[in-house]
Amino acid sequence: MHTIAVIGLGYIGLPTAVVFAQKGYRVIGVDIDAKKVEAVNAGRSYIREPYLNEMLRDSVARGLLSATTDAVAAVRQSDAVIIAVPTPVKNGVADLTYLREALDAVRKGIHRDLLIVIESTIPPGTTVGIAKPMLEETGMKVGQDIYLAHVPERIAPGKAVEELLNAPRVVGGADPRSTEKAIQLYSKVNPHLQPTDATTAEFVKLAENTYRDLNIALANLLALMAEKLGIDVYEAIRLANTHPHVNIHMPRAGVGGPCLTKDPYMLASTAPDFWGTELIRSARRINDYMPTHSKHRREGAGRCRSLGHRGKDRRVGRRL
Repeated sequence: MHTIAVIGLGYIGLPTAVVFAQKGYRVIGVDIDAKKVEAVNAGRSYIREPYLNEMLRDSVARGLLSATTDAVAAVRQSDAVIIAVPTPVKNGVADLTYLREALDAVRKGIHRDLLIVIESTIPPGTTVGIAKPMLEETGMKVGQDIYLAHVPERIAPGKAVEELLNAPRVVGGADPRSTEKAIQLYSKVNPHLQPTDATTAEFVKLAENTYRDLNIALANLLALMAEKLGIDVYEAIRLANTHPHVNIHMPRAGVGGPCLTKDPYMLASTAPDFWGTELIRSARRINDYMPTHSKHRREGAGRCRSLGHRGKDRRVGRRL
């Protein structure tokens, strides 16, 4: 592979484009935002990540990275396409509008032996059930003429470059040949690859963040209950964690970031009528409630001080 098109130059796409360019690939970044395209072509990063600005500037100076708003032209010039567009959750359901638009551009520029990789977080079954039929409308067959895979992103803000290079990546093809092709590409930047099928890879990404969200929700629920009982929740958790098989998280003032607030909803929406998914939704409600609760606690503490009362100063009220 010599040329890669990266569609979507956000907090996932831009570091991905830069990392591949630094490995010697010619990379064409694609975004509908002309200001982002202009910044990339000028060698300026609009994302604050360690090393990213220097790597971007170097890649552009060496002629390995450029950007455009013309996705179809970029696809036609490329051996592989990486899709890293937003997949927001609206009313608890994934909005795949941007993904469909990206796939439509790929479909218009498609050619034989093209590898298409979706990095955007998507519900299980999307790669095989939506992307594959769209691409095969061109007459190209996945696994024979073209190749299709899902490689979910696993990077955290502030560690994008480091994790793109070193964090284990799950690589799931729509078929075994597609998995093999995707591994050939990603092994050039990261040796820690875990092969599987596309639907499992989609499920794994959502499972990871749902696991984290549920554990945080448990800690926050314990904090709320401890507050009512007059118990120092941090001391209680410390003592509980002395059990060799217990590792409760610390309470937090909710959950932020682009993934933890939406991925659990995306997972729950795959089985909306299954009663068990209420566990996921309940955890989301707890974590969504915590910022409001923390704000009220701080305001309440402030009122007590203004009245000259010491009040009960529980650690949970200060830390959450």
